[in-house]
Amino acid sequence: MPTRKRPASPSSSSPKKRPKPPPPPPHLLLHQRLNAVQEALSALSSLRPSCPIVSSALSKVASLGSELESHFQSHITSPPGGESTCPAVGCGLKLSKTCHLRRHVRNKAAKCSFHAEVLKEMNERSCRFCGRTFGRREDVTRHEGRCGESPCLRGGGEELTDVEQGGLTITTPPPVSEKKVEMQAVDD
Repeated sequence: MPTRKRPASPSSSSPKKRPKPPPPPPHLLLHQRLNAVQEALSALSSLRPSCPIVSSALSKVASLGSELESHFQSHITSPPGGESTCPAVGCGLKLSKTCHLRRHVRNKAAKCSFHAEVLKEMNERSCRFCGRTFGRREDVTRHEGRCGESPCLRGGGEELTDVEQGGLTITTPPPVSEKKVEMQAVDD
């Protein structure tokens, strides 16, 4: 009579490997990072350091946390009113998120001059006071805060003016006063 092998008992069998769970979605990871930053900030702010250097560093970190949060919100939220409408002439497409509007304008810019104009305005990176251009939008924002407070040599702290000539609008800086010219000549 042939001998039969007994089935192995459950305790003696090798454990089966369970499949790894799928990684969390990217937006969840971003939420987790943002929450970690906020928790760290709240823990640090409760210490109330007496050292001015540490206080300064903490305020910079705190502003970074709020910048991260506002940047994150710009990607996921819809604009006030619930919808973004494409400002290109003749388009009027309504989109639920601002990031979708940006994508729409980028995709259409190569084919349509109106969308190309809107894209140029979206990517505008020049100071509205002196006209200086920058590589990044946040650099323009920081500069405009300084340029608007103290007169800039190019624009004098006043907004640029639009002049219409033959159907074209040309943006020019305001004229420099004679006192400023004399002061610049003396300084040189």
